Amino acid sequence: MNAPARATTTPGTPGTPGVDVPDARGRTGLDRVGRHVTGNPDVRVVDVEVLAAAWHVLRRTTLEVRGRDGHWRTQQRETYDRGNGATVLLYDAERRTVLLARQFRWPVYVNGHPDGLLLETAAGLLDDDDPATAIRREAAEELGVVVGELEPVFEVWMSPGSVTERLSFFAAPYSPGSRTGAGGGLADEGEDIEVCELPFDEALGRVADGRIADAKTIMLLQWAALSGPFAAPRGPLTRGSHEGTATMPLVQPSGADHGPQQSGAGRAPDDPRAWLAAASVDPAVVALRPDYRALLVTADGLRGGPSDEVSEGVLAAAEDVARRSLAGRPPEQLPHLAAWREAYRAFGAKPQRTRPSVEALLRRLDTGGLPRVDRLTDVYNAVSIAHLLPLGGEDRDAYAGPPRLVRATGQEDFDTTAGGEPVVEHPDAGEVVWRDDVGVTCRRWNWRQCVRTRIEAGTTRAVFVLDALDPLTDDALDAAADALTAALLALSPDAVVHRDRPPTR
Repeated sequence: MNAPARATTTPGTPGTPGVDVPDARGRTGLDRVGRHVTGNPDVRVVDVEVLAAAWHVLRRTTLEVRGRDGHWRTQQRETYDRGNGATVLLYDAERRTVLLARQFRWPVYVNGHPDGLLLETAAGLLDDDDPATAIRREAAEELGVVVGELEPVFEVWMSPGSVTERLSFFAAPYSPGSRTGAGGGLADEGEDIEVCELPFDEALGRVADGRIADAKTIMLLQWAALSGPFAAPRGPLTRGSHEGTATMPLVQPSGADHGPQQSGAGRAPDDPRAWLAAASVDPAVVALRPDYRALLVTADGLRGGPSDEVSEGVLAAAEDVARRSLAGRPPEQLPHLAAWREAYRAFGAKPQRTRPSVEALLRRLDTGGLPRVDRLTDVYNAVSIAHLLPLGGEDRDAYAGPPRLVRATGQEDFDTTAGGEPVVEHPDAGEVVWRDDVGVTCRRWNWRQCVRTRIEAGTTRAVFVLDALDPLTDDALDAAADALTAALLALSPDAVVHRDRPPTR
């Protein structure tokens, strides 16, 4: 039988606000929450204390919990009760856009976010409304949109270890005509919200590079890509570590233009050894990081295609190795990965937003592991995380001339996509980039690959770029190349593999 809960009071005082006298919001009986829950016979509530009751309520509950061995043990848990909430992803399927809110969040700012400004889906507490009514109210207040039909997506406890809130997720279409107000939030509640309309693909790219870091927003964008309004037809836009994450299937219509493909005179030479011998690293890159080394591996006669049992086995084993190597630490605490962050800062990049490729991949281990993209991408991502070094793969037939690592002038072309359409961007002046005779093939050393040279299901000739900085040794670099070679031959026993280290010139 459950023992009665009691509230902690101070002897000699007339009462405790929120318990037996009203608090600032007129509430009493806050200590009674949870005392009568009976759904789990292995949990008994002993005591409920109200620690704070300002706007929301902080409680400490003493429990008796029966373990699987049959023994009862006493536990104490502090919970923060802010009520339940709702959120909605507003999307325009025809224009391939989403509508988000940018606002200042003190908790993330005090915990290390650069400026505390987060891009988020519209959201708010239910107060006394049902979830659908509440989120219509919030969408109008924050984004100025009158929401039509709502599609329920999830019911989720966002932080079940300490926060009681259950969040109802919705999605709903919008159009320019449904934006009937300015949005911006309620000034009398201290809200100062910027309404931001983004191309859907750009929003996913911002998840990949860290500029969107709000959990509910990431969940709804992933849902939209995997099974929501932008799910089909699709083709993976983020490909391998040169895209920055190799994790997010960005949506692109089947058969979409992937940029110019080089053939004829632009095609990589048939002799891979001659092609490797022509590769180079610019002295300006070596001056920036004298400890930098690259190892290029070519493979001809590959068998691409969708992920299968062989690639799954390689990648699953690598995930286990990587988790053991991290041992619960953030990737940037590993010395070699910390060196890559320093290298990014040296040419002006912010590694917490545009992460080195291997760090971006390793961070996905805590969210269920890496996605299965295709046979070739899966195995080189596997070698990258198992050996803790940046590693990217590209279609060699799409190259025009040999690969060269240089400091960009800022005038080079970099083909990518925005809003589902091909666009050409330009790197920052001084940025370290891989390029060929046509343009940039990978930005920020190993952060993001161009569309033109990415590996596809039909790729038969590829080049793989392995990057190293101290304290990673030459032996460790060679060991990673050996592992890559073995994995490629497991997929394609008839493949011909060569390797070389590009000289400085």
